[in-house]
Amino acid sequence: MSPSSSPAIERAIRRAPPFPAVARAVLRTVAEPDWSVKELAGVIRQDPSLTARLLKLCNSSLYARTDAIEQVDEAMAWLGSANVVRVVVATCTKETFQAFAADSELTTETIRRRALACGIAAESLRARSGIPMREGTAFTAGILHELGSIVIAQSAITPDVAPRAAHETRCEHERRVFGIDHAGIAARFAEHWSLPHTIHRALSHHHDAVHIASDPELTATLHLADALARQLDGDLWDTDPPLREALARLGLDEKALAETVADVRDDLMRFDRELEQT
Repeated sequence: MSPSSSPAIERAIRRAPPFPAVARAVLRTVAEPDWSVKELAGVIRQDPSLTARLLKLCNSSLYARTDAIEQVDEAMAWLGSANVVRVVVATCTKETFQAFAADSELTTETIRRRALACGIAAESLRARSGIPMREGTAFTAGILHELGSIVIAQSAITPDVAPRAAHETRCEHERRVFGIDHAGIAARFAEHWSLPHTIHRALSHHHDAVHIASDPELTATLHLADALARQLDGDLWDTDPPLREALARLGLDEKALAETVADVRDDLMRFDRELEQT
């Protein structure tokens, strides 16, 4: 246990359901430099429920196919490996978000949409920047990032009880009140679930300007995805230095970031329709 974080936050981390084994296996597989579609299909086939969901999606009215897809390999060829990884992570973490909603005034749907928005924003920024990353890494980091914010939101400490000072950043305020910020909480989940180190590192440091400028690009990607997802949720852009550092790290500018908002909004609607079919 972190000696500085509040007991309520530590309890939230301990009570969280385990990260689904099949999702962890999928991420471990695509992290290998020489992974193959056949190997990934073999991992997915070990989970009959997930296999059925993927096949149901491929054969749904959304795609209006004239011939049925009956094998995971065919499903992967039809959907694309990147989209398959997104569907796997999104569907497998549904139980996690349901568990958090049970202890929160937020609904499962609200929590899920916030997480999906951040995950899709991270993947969209990765694609726009052209920086190579392992399949599903950016999306997964974005999904898990939101867990830290959700745990903070569940706290009984409201802005009226512990107001944010004018000079404080969001993370400084969280650390003063809770002894840990939302980035640190998300990183604790990644550590608790034994997820890849790249995801853990990005979650830990995505608001730190020094790390954003020097770490692997996933850290900068996650910082921008967080800002973009909050923009979609009605928050204003955070124009503190890390935003500029992150844009520079990915070779983007604020115009490109603003243009990505529309892309993410459209992709979120499309992905929602896909998940409804599973």
